[in-house]
Amino acid sequence: MKRDTWFIPFVVSITVLVSGIILWDISPMVRGPEQWRWELLPQRSPGVILFSIVTFVLFLVVWYWIGRRLPSQPSRRQAWLIRGLLYLAALLIQLSILFFYRANPADILYERSASNWGGSGYFTAAQEIEDLPTFLREYPQRMPTSGYTSHVRTKPPGIVLIYWGSSQIMQSVPAITKPVAAWARGISTGDGRFLSMRDHYLAGNALVSLLAPLISALIIWPAYGIASRRWGALAGWIAAGLVALIPARLVFFPLFDTIYPFFSLLAFYLADTGLRRRQRAFFLVAGILVSIMSFMSPTNFVVAVIIGAYMIIMTLQEGNGRSSARILIADFILFAVGVFSVWLLYWLLYGVSVFEISRAIMEYDIYQGRGYWYWLVGNLFDFFILAGLPVMILAPSWPFLNRHTKLPKAIGALVISFWLSLLLLNFSGLIRAETGRIWLMMAPYPAVMASIWLKYVSFEADVNQNVLEARLLRSGLWIMMATALLALAIALNWHVIRMEWQAIR
Repeated sequence: MKRDTWFIPFVVSITVLVSGIILWDISPMVRGPEQWRWELLPQRSPGVILFSIVTFVLFLVVWYWIGRRLPSQPSRRQAWLIRGLLYLAALLIQLSILFFYRANPADILYERSASNWGGSGYFTAAQEIEDLPTFLREYPQRMPTSGYTSHVRTKPPGIVLIYWGSSQIMQSVPAITKPVAAWARGISTGDGRFLSMRDHYLAGNALVSLLAPLISALIIWPAYGIASRRWGALAGWIAAGLVALIPARLVFFPLFDTIYPFFSLLAFYLADTGLRRRQRAFFLVAGILVSIMSFMSPTNFVVAVIIGAYMIIMTLQEGNGRSSARILIADFILFAVGVFSVWLLYWLLYGVSVFEISRAIMEYDIYQGRGYWYWLVGNLFDFFILAGLPVMILAPSWPFLNRHTKLPKAIGALVISFWLSLLLLNFSGLIRAETGRIWLMMAPYPAVMASIWLKYVSFEADVNQNVLEARLLRSGLWIMMATALLALAIALNWHVIRMEWQAIR
């Protein structure tokens, strides 16, 4: 029996079982250990549930329809059309989940961004900025002593600056700002802050809450680009569909964690392009993207580890001896300059180093009483579920299930880079609990690896190409349906974003 004939049904069966446990809450342990457990959503109306199911089915139909008509080498225009259609379909499933909370999805988007719990307090912190240079110079001293939420106290100033910048943008267009602010005050949030808050801050929050899901869905672009340019259009099509269905990306928006997967995969795509074309400027730009991400959350530095390990493995595989070492050193210097570029600029302009921010973060109890050994398993369990169980099972499996197939070197480099980075982050113990959100920057890589596995596991030299493509379509559809089922089960049953007011009506 061929390995892929039993392994795909096995992955689907495990996912269906876990999805059923989540839907009926058979075991609360699936929602996490007692030290951090996701709450349950109240009962929703059958109409809302049906609408969400229909949107997920529609997404799968659009995805499969594209796959059936996908040429082996699509033109640039066709590739843009493919990604555009998937992007619109991905936005639709994001929208459908919001109806579980409010009849008007814009309301819940706004509330989550504004809430000190849901939005993590960045909106409130941004309003304390009276003089930007002074705020940036004093930020390390403000972090441990201010009334900021735990999220603001353990983050660099990047996200606070985005909220502040959006309010300044909206202040320059009063014709738009006033009606948006009036609408914001009309949202029944139960928070008196909104009544006296200045218009441009309210409108700025609206801009952030609108752009976050729009940016998050752009992950389809780099996912398709990475997989299609290395492993063909069908692998790109599968990767684009799978990243759109990452459960955590769907249920946590508009939090900034949901845009990290896009920037993470885009940085990896740029670095990979630099390796393919041997153009070092791509390494610099990739590093700058990682630097921007790290200025928003220090955990995003792990993206530099993934990309750095991938660059090392790929360069050593494709080069020889001293020439490989020289190439690697030159590549790494540019990448490292990019990774620390924003921090270097912060230090030069305001005298604040990355070490000062690190010390301020460590003054806060980031462990919050959660034991190391308890969360050594809990971290991975939470991430496996919220990153997508089917792709997490498939991601490391191809070396064992496909021993006789000659696979491209880049696949092994990607697998080793991802799992090495994930395990190092986990064993470090620096992050404990709710890792499905905090580790979202790593979530798209298993989806890309799964798309590669699905393409190559069915390879047989003596089989017609049309038969291989039909087999890939069938296997890809099963994995997509399983991932969609898991994402829908989590969205239907888990309340993953807490707020100060009652948000569900």
